[in-house]
Amino acid sequence: MQDLQVIGVENGALVVASDDGTRFRLPIDDVLQSKVRQSIPDTGEGRKLAPAELKARLGRMSVAERAELPGVSGTRAHQMLAGALVVEGAMDLLRLDRLDIAPWALREGIILRRLDHLEADGPLS
Repeated sequence: MQDLQVIGVENGALVVASDDGTRFRLPIDDVLQSKVRQSIPDTGEGRKLAPAELKARLGRMSVAERAELPGVSGTRAHQMLAGALVVEGAMDLLRLDRLDIAPWALREGIILRRLDHLEADGPLS
């Protein structure tokens, strides 16, 4: 089985590509919507940390320790502390006291939002 990369949503279809660049169009129907929703992890009510506490904890960890955290790749672990600083600054600037973190990347979030709109608009014909 090969891995596919999501390219986007186009004309009622999910567009994905294989490693060799071959593109596939998957019609967004009830079955696909159901499968996508089943694959979303149920994170439940996660632990709440203030940005300063998160920044302090990440600062005490080595890059190798950060890479062991759930959902953190070895190639991104070195960026986590800088990311926490950016988040803290953005939250201050926007006067936010809480931020919900999703397990999905931006592209997947856009696709899920599009699926929600398609579902609200009714079945595709």
